[in-house]
Amino acid sequence: MTSGDLDATLAAKRHASETGRLPNLVVIGAMKCGTTSLHYYLDQHPDIAMSKVKEINFFLEGHGHWDKGVPWYESHFDGSAKVRGESSTSYTKYPQRSGVPERMRSLLPDAKLIYILRDPIERTVSHYLHAYHRSRETRPIAEALRSLLDNPYVDPSRYHMQLERYLEHYPLSQILILTTEELREAPQVTLGRAVEFLDLAPVRFEALTKANVSERRGRNNPLSRLSETYRAKRIARSFPQPVIEVVKFVNARLSRKVQRPSLDPDTRRALVDFLRDDVTRLRALTGNSYEKWSL
Repeated sequence: MTSGDLDATLAAKRHASETGRLPNLVVIGAMKCGTTSLHYYLDQHPDIAMSKVKEINFFLEGHGHWDKGVPWYESHFDGSAKVRGESSTSYTKYPQRSGVPERMRSLLPDAKLIYILRDPIERTVSHYLHAYHRSRETRPIAEALRSLLDNPYVDPSRYHMQLERYLEHYPLSQILILTTEELREAPQVTLGRAVEFLDLAPVRFEALTKANVSERRGRNNPLSRLSETYRAKRIARSFPQPVIEVVKFVNARLSRKVQRPSLDPDTRRALVDFLRDDVTRLRALTGNSYEKWSL
């Protein structure tokens, strides 16, 4: 961040301190790990107001909305809520998306962060499939994973590496780490941990079903391309959740189904070898064994 950027941010912080609408909770990822479901469930708590547009991507420079300024960012949040949150998975896509923790810390030094993880091999495959669904990827998965260094499908699965960037700017006590497996198998307990982390009263969460249908979606179609634009997501704020779910269902039915790819033994072995050290470091940092994972 340049000195000019920092000066602008400090001025923005002075403005923000007068309004009290900035978020104090950010779900920083990871992509394809259940952030949509987590965002939806957290919003059920009476003291939490999650942004209507989930992927705001404010702290991305060049790829997001950093240049729109703090008043634009604040407009997404309910200032009357005790906890105001957003969820943007691109916040943990270093090095493809750099400088996020620095910008976030400059504006939200006291925010609490939630990072939800998934078996890194499964997450990588789902990320590839996500890109393929949207016609952003045409290569077979083995070719897309042939080179693992600086690979946009693999780097978000390097959870310890991503966390290292945040720990330069936030203490570990401000970061809660959850897993997809925990959220799926023990949702009430897992969401209870999040509520406790946020210093809120416990509640009973309802409608604990998968909130994101992207795993069922097939190859991209015109409705999908239209509905995934930022403008469409902003307009969708005015529609009730049942209407949004119908649109997602229709989108899934219109899409050409794609068989989930499987990793050939050589590609899987190379991926496991590449990610093993990162997972070892993550276990040492968090004290969690991640016993449900494949490595």
